[in-house]
Amino acid sequence: MRKLIYSIYKEFYLLKRDKAALATLFLMPVLLVFVITFLQDNTISQLQKSKISIIFINNDKGELAQSIEDGLNQTEYFQLDSLYEGHLISDSLAYKLVAKGDYKVFIKLPVGMSNALDQNAANLYKLKVSPIVQDSEDAKRLGKNISVFFDPTIQKLFKTSVLDALEKSIEKVKSKILLKTFSQEILNDVYQLSGGMIAMGKDSINLTQDDLDLVKIDQQYAHKDKMIVMPNSVQHNVPAWSMFAMFFIALPLAGNMIKERDSGSLKRLLSMPISYSTILSAKILIYIAIAFIQFVLMMLVGLIFLPLLGTPVLNLGDTYFGLFLLVISSALAATGFGILVGVTASSHEQASAFSSVCIIIAAAIGGVMVPVYLMPTTMQDISVYSPLAWGLNGFLDIFVRGDDFWSVLPNVFRLLLFSMTALVISSFLFKFKNRKI
Repeated sequence: MRKLIYSIYKEFYLLKRDKAALATLFLMPVLLVFVITFLQDNTISQLQKSKISIIFINNDKGELAQSIEDGLNQTEYFQLDSLYEGHLISDSLAYKLVAKGDYKVFIKLPVGMSNALDQNAANLYKLKVSPIVQDSEDAKRLGKNISVFFDPTIQKLFKTSVLDALEKSIEKVKSKILLKTFSQEILNDVYQLSGGMIAMGKDSINLTQDDLDLVKIDQQYAHKDKMIVMPNSVQHNVPAWSMFAMFFIALPLAGNMIKERDSGSLKRLLSMPISYSTILSAKILIYIAIAFIQFVLMMLVGLIFLPLLGTPVLNLGDTYFGLFLLVISSALAATGFGILVGVTASSHEQASAFSSVCIIIAAAIGGVMVPVYLMPTTMQDISVYSPLAWGLNGFLDIFVRGDDFWSVLPNVFRLLLFSMTALVISSFLFKFKNRKI
């Protein structure tokens, strides 16, 4: 035990001497969260043109429904799915698929929606032209709303693009229906009065925006039990860049291992009554502690400092034990990667370049920089192998979807398996290199 304590002290002393590494570990991720989140919260970038699969259930089949379906298809952004594993998607299954994140959007068109639009247009004419029927049951608006359910992790820009496409499709057919209905009603009134004057409460027909809302879009987020967290840019960016920052501990970890090897310190340590596994255990423990401190700092940024700039407050969800496990497993994965690079690389420059490029690529394909659902299909298939994607998905399940402890276990196991695999390979390579020497 005493040997382990002295080994930990040695690692702490080496790290304390490297001021640049400490600045990289703590200041860089904090600045990243500030800049990226604050800019994304106040600016809108252009949505890239990639096909996004959304569930589309059309129970109406009328003119309005056909206009909406054609409008969504013509945007070239969306692929409308009504089948899942060869079967028609039911309402309950569609809701569950969106709540789990398998799909990002579920659009449901109710039965009789197109007929309700025709009737609402006729009722609007009665209300504006014939004051006598303003309190009549015949003039009341029929409620046939379009239901749209979003995955809580969906980004605001993509959500806006879906709603805009829906509203444009509705506006196109609504104008046509209003013109047709008002013309027909006026002709009917003229015919009934046989050339007389139509009694109007006003000199002209004044239509407000509320009058024109003949079909409304009922939008909400799909959730498994209850909605805990309101999705926003902070909920997305803080966990994403926390994962990115934690994996950057591989750089100083690999660098210190190479320094020990080149200076002969490692040989002197191994000549003492101490095993290589003890030396590695010390490194793992000290860098897990660093990763944990990093994560706490990032959470404090989201909880305290970002709200001072006007952004929403970070919500940590309810499963703190699940969050703790996810942080520890992510730190272990990052540490395992750093040790693997330290054992494999032959120079400090090689380790820095290799680990930096690998981390950035893993972050890019893992959804840290661009949401996975906006990527091409090939890249989406590759993204499932990124350890940063596993950690990020776990954090989003807790922070945004409000999932429980059990939901994060699959991603925790993946990260632990990645860490163990990296450590086993590192141990094998270390023994092989020392055998050659």
